[in-house]
Amino acid sequence: MNADRRDTILVVIALLGALLSFWIPMPWGAIPAAITLLIAGAALIRSRRARDR
Repeated sequence: MNADRRDTILVVIALLGALLSFWIPMPWGAIPAAITLLIAGAALIRSRRARDR
């Protein structure tokens, strides 16, 4: 498994965890979930653009 594939898998896992934080009612769970979604989404887009070049 190369580094790009590993990073993509880790970002997808982070996205799924953040989405679960929205669906499972937890006090103050939405704030770190929103931050994680922003960071992971940006990382996924950046990795896809770098791979396509």
